[in-house]
Amino acid sequence: MLRTICYVSTASPSLNKEGLSELYKEVILKNTLFNITGILLYSDGNFMQIMEGEADELGALYQNIENDSRHHHLIKLTESNISQRIFENYSNGFTIVNNESEVFKLNLYLKWLKENFEGDVERLFKIVKPFLKYI
Repeated sequence: MLRTICYVSTASPSLNKEGLSELYKEVILKNTLFNITGILLYSDGNFMQIMEGEADELGALYQNIENDSRHHHLIKLTESNISQRIFENYSNGFTIVNNESEVFKLNLYLKWLKENFEGDVERLFKIVKPFLKYI
């Protein structure tokens, strides 16, 4: 069963540029190893990550993320089953979003959220918008 998780968190004050670069390398390595696709955004000391993969692997990875001291105030925005991956064929499956062309899949994800979830989807758009202004 495929699932997706989207969360935001605040970077620890001690996370500098070198630490951030190392974190990016680890994220890409782990996500590739466990066949997790998605994107990671960083802006103004905050992270946003969208991950998709098999339920067991995704759940285990998310538990590790919850226990990672490089960030805090983790908020899970959404978690649900999906019928297919949005990010599967995108930049080798997982990427750090840092330019305009990479925002395309994020916009597809946001559109998918809007079409598939009733309720507080506007809240998600408000949370995501600050990440996009720096790209």
